[in-house]
Amino acid sequence: MPGAEETITLNDPQLEHPAGENTAILEPTSRPERRDAVFGLTVFVGAFLLFQVQLILGKYFLPWFGGTPSVWATCLVFFQVSLLGGYAYAHFAALRLAPRRQSLLHGALLTGSLTLLMVLAHFWNTPITPGSAWKPHDDSNPTALILLLLSASIGLPFLLLSATGPLLQHWLARSKPGASPYRLYSLSNAGSLLALLSYPIAVEPNLRLHVQAWAWSAGYLLYVLLCLSCAPWRNQRSAEVAPTLPQSDRRTESPKLPWTLQLFWVALAAFGSANLLATTNLISQEVAVFPFLWVIPLCIYLISFIICFESPRWYRREFFRPLFVLSAGAACVLGFNSAMPFWTGLAVFSTLLLVCCMICHGEIASTKPEPRHLTQFYLCIGAGGALGGAFVSLVAPLVFPDLWEFPLAILTTGLLLLLVLPRNEQSRWHRRMAWMCVAVMSGVLLVIQLVVRGYRAQAPVYSWVWYDVLILATALAAAGGYLASKRRVGSWARWFSARVAAALALALLGYGFFAEAQARSTNIVARSRSFYGVVSVLRGQEGDAPYLILRNRATNHGLQYTDPSLARQPLSYYGRDTGVGMLLGNHPPRPMRIGVVGLGVGSLAAYAQPGDSIRFYEINPDVVRFSAGNQAYFTFLRDCAGSVELEQGDARISLEREANSGQPQRFDVLVLDAFSGDAIPMHLLTLEAFQVYLKHLRSDDSVIALHITNRSIDLAPAVAGIARQLHLNLVRIYRPWLRDAPWDWVLLSKNPNSLEIPEIVAVGRDIPLSADTPVWTDDFSNLFQFLN
Repeated sequence: MPGAEETITLNDPQLEHPAGENTAILEPTSRPERRDAVFGLTVFVGAFLLFQVQLILGKYFLPWFGGTPSVWATCLVFFQVSLLGGYAYAHFAALRLAPRRQSLLHGALLTGSLTLLMVLAHFWNTPITPGSAWKPHDDSNPTALILLLLSASIGLPFLLLSATGPLLQHWLARSKPGASPYRLYSLSNAGSLLALLSYPIAVEPNLRLHVQAWAWSAGYLLYVLLCLSCAPWRNQRSAEVAPTLPQSDRRTESPKLPWTLQLFWVALAAFGSANLLATTNLISQEVAVFPFLWVIPLCIYLISFIICFESPRWYRREFFRPLFVLSAGAACVLGFNSAMPFWTGLAVFSTLLLVCCMICHGEIASTKPEPRHLTQFYLCIGAGGALGGAFVSLVAPLVFPDLWEFPLAILTTGLLLLLVLPRNEQSRWHRRMAWMCVAVMSGVLLVIQLVVRGYRAQAPVYSWVWYDVLILATALAAAGGYLASKRRVGSWARWFSARVAAALALALLGYGFFAEAQARSTNIVARSRSFYGVVSVLRGQEGDAPYLILRNRATNHGLQYTDPSLARQPLSYYGRDTGVGMLLGNHPPRPMRIGVVGLGVGSLAAYAQPGDSIRFYEINPDVVRFSAGNQAYFTFLRDCAGSVELEQGDARISLEREANSGQPQRFDVLVLDAFSGDAIPMHLLTLEAFQVYLKHLRSDDSVIALHITNRSIDLAPAVAGIARQLHLNLVRIYRPWLRDAPWDWVLLSKNPNSLEIPEIVAVGRDIPLSADTPVWTDDFSNLFQFLN
């Protein structure tokens, strides 16, 4: 009969009992603390491995596909979909299989995954990192190949690790009917958080990438042993028999969850996931792509889960609602731009991400079901996470011309706040905080509008008129809420005041994002978005000389005057007073062969003279379309006095393929000018990469010119470490960021006389280098240590 298992003495290990969805698994309880500790350790280790392998493989595959932010975004989609698969597997096992059959199935899959890793270790350098034969061989969209590589390398182990949390919580809930398994979820997130924090601080700076992969594989073996020890192997045969309760009783015992509640969980999880990926994309586009900038948003995402599921008292709607309005307003108007310090922008967007995730995950935690529904609960969370990630990584690049998914994720979170307002009618929000928050919001946005008055010159006047109208309407709604609270009017007035004020605040926020996007779109001639980012061609004017500029978000990639008499003049980072301009303008041998990694607008083609040849390597087809060919917006390549060659695809892979096939390019000057976000991709700055570059130089007199301009990262020590290792002479020529149009170049050559050009000697300087400066390799790199 239902509930009879509570009356059985659990100290007798010989007892047998029927098992099913409503029957507890009876275990000897002589050492319950020890068994609980094993459960907790298994969940912790599984979560640690789950997130550590994401960073290891993300960094491993990053150089294979140009080092763009989309590589990490695509990896996250795979991990989220695999997480959903793990949750679905756990739900199926808990719903359809008796405990002993669950143990047999899970044990067989764990053993099979270990066997698979051992087989892969025989063919690859490590059990989880594919060999170089898997590298891409064309310049097509690599999303499908990335997903295939991840499936082949870590698919089955990752799916099983994903199932750990819900499956072990299900086993614990059945073995201890009175215990809440949701504490294990907080422990799982704590393990994930430790994995993320330890990677950039302890793992990445101290362990080579192949050592990381082997250490992870050893940890996975430990996890398998722990997981097998937690499985309910000792159930008696009767445990495999279906429950004998009548169907009507079972329906009474375990009612179905409302579909509206499940849809609510999916939507909340999707909003949280979308905010995570959109924020990560935005930060990476503006700075660089490396694990430290992946870790911060992921840590915030997990911290919100830990806090919300640890105790309901941590999520307070009356606190996070006004904080959302203020942080979203600040992010809306400030944003990442060339004038904002990196750490300030990171703090603004990290705060906003934390608030959004706390709202989404706090509402999820406040509605979590009884333990018997936990696998279905986690399945909904996993489905939402996968949907949000897929939208940002796969759908948004196809339908949005810019990173519009970021403001969209913020606004949908604000819409969620409107929908959940009725859940807490007696809160201070309804009595007082609504009008107070909106009053502060309107005041803050009014001040910000005055501070950023420069936007008015870029956006149409009518847009700012409507902006002012919205501010006025919001202030009036706040005043009405204040009067209603003072006069103690009826509940309908408070209801109306709270919702109107919140709706106007959301409209004001949405219009702010619209105005910001409109300001960015002003003067745009063309814009395109692909796997490799958002590239725009914009009009500009310097005095009486109009020009076109190629831009990736806030990073400029060259410009050209539109006046035909000035069109052949190289500008910006490539002007004649820059490091590369001094080198190419005074290099003695003629004719000269020049190699350029990164096309940009093709400014360096202006230095080629008759008889010279210049070969460009470019991975982004949009850049090629804008800068090469008869219909291009920039004409440097078309006007070049020498011969021009263009190779599409990742430059590192193309140069390796040419060297291996016996086709060295014999460059007199090789210019490295490829940028992902605001920094050169790390795989172009490793020891192995420079060894490839040296194979393509004509002689010891040849020069490598490296463009390392960056607002937030000083790459000079990393370059100096490689130069010392390869016995190269170097000189740094730069103009600091304190002045307009800054640039930073490093020139390297085996022959020091090649760098003795008078203009370079006059302004060049050495790079200070300590004895402990590490040398970057394909197996080791760490941008964190060079952040300004």
